[in-house]
Amino acid sequence: MQKFENEKLASNNLDGFYILLKIYKILIYHFIFQSSFPNAQFLNGSFTSESEHRV
Repeated sequence: MQKFENEKLASNNLDGFYILLKIYKILIYHFIFQSSFPNAQFLNGSFTSESEHRV
């Protein structure tokens, strides 16, 4: 039983690691896009509303 618990814990840590990795990737891409296109808010989902305001 104890061994099973340890294995479960290890897989949970791995899941958390992958989630963190995804978050870091999104943040890195966000900063790259922001520095390349400061007016475009790709990852905020406000891309459409931003363009509507300019019209």
